[in-house]
Parts: sequence; structure tokens; C-alpha cells
Amino acid sequence: MSKSTQKRNGITLIEVMFAMGVMLIGLLGIASVIPVAANYARQTLENDIGTVYASHAVALINSSKFLEPKDLVFVNDETPGLGSDYLRNRPRREPGNFPAAGFQVGTTPSFCIDPWFLNHALSYRDTSGSVNGFHAGVFPYYDSDYSPAVSPNATAMPTGDPNQFPRLWRVFPEIITGSPALSRRIGGAIQSVFQNDDSLSMEFPDDPTLYPQQIAYTSQVGAASNIAVRRLAEGHYSWIATVTPSNSVIAAGAMKLSVVIIRDRVFVPHPSNPLTSTSPLNYAVSADAESNATNERLALITGAIGFVGGLGGSVTVEASTDMNDSIKAGQWVMLSQRNFNPSLPAVHVWYEVNNVSEPSPSTSFTGGWKRTVSLVGPDWPQPDMTSNATHMTIVENAIAVKEIEITL
Repeated sequence: MSKSTQKRNGITLIEVMFAMGVMLIGLLGIASVIPVAANYARQTLENDIGTVYASHAVALINSSKFLEPKDLVFVNDETPGLGSDYLRNRPRREPGNFPAAGFQVGTTPSFCIDPWFLNHALSYRDTSGSVNGFHAGVFPYYDSDYSPAVSPNATAMPTGDPNQFPRLWRVFPEIITGSPALSRRIGGAIQSVFQNDDSLSMEFPDDPTLYPQQIAYTSQVGAASNIAVRRLAEGHYSWIATVTPSNSVIAAGAMKLSVVIIRDRVFVPHPSNPLTSTSPLNYAVSADAESNATNERLALITGAIGFVGGLGGSVTVEASTDMNDSIKAGQWVMLSQRNFNPSLPAVHVWYEVNNVSEPSPSTSFTGGWKRTVSLVGPDWPQPDMTSNATHMTIVENAIAVKEIEITL
């Protein structure tokens, strides 16, 4: 029988090894896709959670007095000492919108509804002296004369035009202006409003014969002490809201309400005592960007393309190395710019991050980082983003934003 017609009763070792190699490559390919798929699944789930929770927050805002300037209070930093003032007493005041110290005739100031943050930040920085670039009374929590080109820990900041950048008053209901003890007592009530009560906390014993138990708040009053009064939720999601002049509706009092959903919010970590300190008062200089406040960060936009036709665009952002450079696809950021018309209020617009490049050294100033960020959102309502300085506010773990047009 010729060799060409011989039949084999098995396969060679080389064929087995080749088949195993093909299978191994396939398994590695599947394994490499799993983390990506898991990340997309998490983003999809969070988008769903954010949409539902944002709608709930909008309904809550509409049914409360959070949109009544006469009932809202902000931190008054215009005089020495620490105090507060009604938003209605500053109907034309907008921090960082030069000239004339930010007074804009006939406009409603932009503000951020965030009582939970202000309830944590019980010690406000006295701005009668130069301390650093942090300021708890505005959103984001940086002075209007702070630029991302320098460290927020600097002991002095440049003042005067053009070193004035737009911020939002961080407002809260009048009741929180009481004593610190009162503020702490109502802190739980504030938390119940601004934090999601889903995802009940559970305790799972190591002993398989014991049942899981829910964790609850207990009463500490008199004979009724240690009685469960309310189930404790993990509270991964909370919200804030920004109210800014509308860019699409031309009418008296036309504003845009933007509800921002945040996952696992950290208010104000402090390098010297991150567990107990919740105020940006007297930050120690740190060469480690992770040791500085990261929940709200600023970056300077040095280049922009697109933002025409409603498809968003791409921006180049740069900041000091003392500012953490973390920006992730799927999170939301706010762009802010002084108006080209000095008689009009500043512009604030929220965008979703679609893609982001790896960090590289800054080309605009020494000792900084640079990233290119693709954004999804509306057209930019001004001629450009660079003639007047534009800042990007990066809110850590901002997973969703819901916007509606309102009238104040």
C-alpha cells in the first residue's frame, strides 16, 4: 500500500499541541473581554440608576422650596468673620464674573443646591486673609481667583481682572444657619433627602446557621433607647443640583436646573486627618495630588474643536500636578466661562465624557499635566472657549445629569 493511501489510527503530538494553542488563544481572548464587558455592564446599570434617581430628585425639588431664592442661604465671605446671607439679598451677585466685583444688573445668580456638603463643612474659611485656594461656600470649592495652573495649596492667589473665574453660590435652607449642634442634629434629615435610601445594609454572619440581618438606626432617648427606628441604607448614590441661566430660552427668569447624581461621594478629605476633618480650612501643602481634595477638581481648557451641530466636541485640559489628573469615560463634567458680554452672567454647561487620552506633560505651564477629552453634549453658547478662560469642573464619580428648563 502506498504512503498516500495509508490510514492513521491517531493524531500526532504536534497536532495536539497546535490544537491546545488555538484553544488557549481563544480562552485568553475571552478573558480579556470580560473586564471590558463588566465595565460596560456597570455603566449601563449606573445610567439606569442615575436616570431614575435624577427624576426622583427633580420631583423632590419641584415639591420643595429649593428653588425659592427667598428661602436659600449662602456663605457670606464679603466681610471678615464667618456668616451667612440670603440669596435674595444678592440678586445680582455672581462670584467670579468680572467686572464690577461680579454684580450683574437684572440677572439671577447661579447657585448649587448642596445642603449636605455645607452641613459637613462646619468651619468655613475666613476669606478676609489669604489662606489657600479652597473655599467651601462656592461650587466648585475653589476661590474665584484660583487658577488650575497653580497649586490650590498656595498661600496667595492673584487678584483682579482677568484673574476672576465663575463659580456658583453653594446654597442651603435657612434652618441650617443655626448653631453647629443644630446643624449636626438635622444632618440625618438632610442625608435622607440627598442620599438614595435603596440598597439596604445587611450583615451576613460567618456562621451558616445564622440568618442575615438588616442594620438599622436605633433610638437613644430614655426608655426607648436601642430600639430600631429606621433601616440603614448603604447610600452609594447622592445628588446635588446646579441652577444656571438658560442658554436656550430667552425669557425673564429663565434658568436651567441640572441634577447631578454622584456615586460614593467624599466631601472634603484632608491630608492631616482624612477620617475626621471635613473642611477645606488650612490645607497643608502636599506634593501628592491624591492628598489634596479630589471630589471637585478644576482644569483649564487650552484648546477646543467641534461643539457645532449638537454632537459635542473635544477639548484639551491642563492643570497643576497638585490637581489629580483622573478623568474617566462615562462621568460628567461642567464647563464654565465668563460671558463675553460683561452685562450677562457666566456660562455653565454639563457634558458627558466619551473618551479621554492618557496624561502627558503640560505645554502651557511648567509642572502640570495635559489630557484630551471628548465630550458629548450641546453646542457651546459662546464664540469660543479660549478667548475668555474656560474651566472644567471634574466631579468625582458624577454618573448622570438630568436637565430641565425652569423659571424663577
